[in-house]
This record gives sequence, structure tokens and C-alpha cells, in this order.
Amino acid sequence: TSSPLDSHLSSQSDFRAAGLGQNEAFTERVLASINDCIKVLDLDARLTFMSEGGKQIMEVSDFNAIRGCPWPDFWQDQGNIDAKAAVEAAKAGQNASFVGPASTLAGNLKWWHVNVSPIMGSDGLPEKILGGSRDITALREAEESLRKLNESLEQRVIERTRDRDRIWRLSPDLMLVAQLDGVISAVNPAWTRMLGHAEHDLVGSQLLALVHPD
Repeated sequence: TSSPLDSHLSSQSDFRAAGLGQNEAFTERVLASINDCIKVLDLDARLTFMSEGGKQIMEVSDFNAIRGCPWPDFWQDQGNIDAKAAVEAAKAGQNASFVGPASTLAGNLKWWHVNVSPIMGSDGLPEKILGGSRDITALREAEESLRKLNESLEQRVIERTRDRDRIWRLSPDLMLVAQLDGVISAVNPAWTRMLGHAEHDLVGSQLLALVHPD
């Protein structure tokens, strides 16, 4: 027959098991509610876990199809280099981050902001690697649109400046720029063509000196 102590220990064990089950369920709900792609890698950078939210944004229908795949292989060119460097940093116990493009399993190219950090074991050494990838495609596209707009505006300013310079150089009208005290700071070529005044003679002189006393 079991003693009261045995019954108490059994009840405590059941309570702890129920608590662990609740904590795991809560953790799963939290991970499912996060829009970022949360993943766990082993120290060889192979995928061992991906959150439900991560599967959605990475368009993964069956995680078993990519379980065990090297995570850096999902990146190309500089992204592959950055991913491998981030893994090495995590294996050394350091955090790392980078930004780059990578395609989902459905082939849709997206931009990601990635954070990688070590998961420490009981011995204080990296045991696994935690990765978080945030979809920043919309932000990247907005930045690219703004960059193109700025380039377009800059080009327009350049073209308008050229037009004004052309008018300044070719106009038969006398044009000049003078400071508030009447000192001339710039003249157009018409002054030389029409009146014979050299630019270096006029710049720095008084505007009123050119006006007839009457």
C-alpha cells in the first residue's frame, strides 16, 4: 500500500507535469502569434524547428520537407555569406544580425531583417542557435520608391538648372546679380556682347556706377 508521502509526491509530480504541459501550450500559442519567422538550428546550422507564424510567412506547408536542411543554403550571394557568419558568431556565443533577400518556399522573393543568437546549454556553452527573421519587404519597397523619387527630383533640378544656365548664357537681355549693398556678384555674357564690359571688370563694382546720373 502507498503511504501518504507517496500519494503527496505522486500528486506533486502530476501537478508539475500538468504545469509543464500548460507552459508548453502557452509557449506554442505565443510563438504562433508572432509574425516573425522563429527558427531553431543545431550547431551545424540545420533547421530543427520553425514557428507556425514563420511557416506562414515563409510559405512552408510541410516543415518536415525542410527539417534538417542547412539554413544558410536558403540565402544566395552576400546573404549566404552573412548567414554563415551569423551562425559562426552564435557558435562563439555572440549575437549577430543582417539584412538581405531570400525566397520563400513558394519562390516569392522577400527582404528580411535577421537576428541570430546562441541558446546556451547547462554547461554555459552554445547548445543550439535561435534565429528570428522579420519580413521587411514593404519597408524595403517604400525605401526603394523614395530613392527613385529623390533621383527623379534631383534629375529635374539638374535639368532646370541647365535650362536656367542656358537662358543666362544665351539671353540677349542684360542680367546681373547684385548684393543688397549694390555690389555686383555675377553678370551674364550679354554685358560683353552688347556693351563690351568684361565680366571681371563688372563683378565687385557698384551697380549704380553703371547708371547715368540723370
